[in-house]
Amino acid sequence: AHTRHRHGEGTAHYLTTHPVGADLEAFLDRIARSAGVLPTLAGPVPGVDATTRRSADGVRWTFLANNGPDAVQVELTGQVLTGAERTPGGVLVPGGGFAVVRQEG
Repeated sequence: AHTRHRHGEGTAHYLTTHPVGADLEAFLDRIARSAGVLPTLAGPVPGVDATTRRSADGVRWTFLANNGPDAVQVELTGQVLTGAERTPGGVLVPGGGFAVVRQEG
């Protein structure tokens, strides 16, 4: 069973089961999207952590950290500021490296 309790501007969720794998991912994705939280990347990229910050003027700054030993292609538009190479398909983040990408609002 899944119970929700709204309080102020937030919502608490209580789940009486312990989903795993794809079921857990789908459940958490549904909750996040209902709260207006969207993924940083279009899809998962194994070994890559991604975080986006938005400035007051609407510019997005996406930070990518490649935790693996090999370079990884990440589908992302914007201006590569440091740490990676722009490719036709997005950004190539070196193994063990990072990238900062600036995206207009």
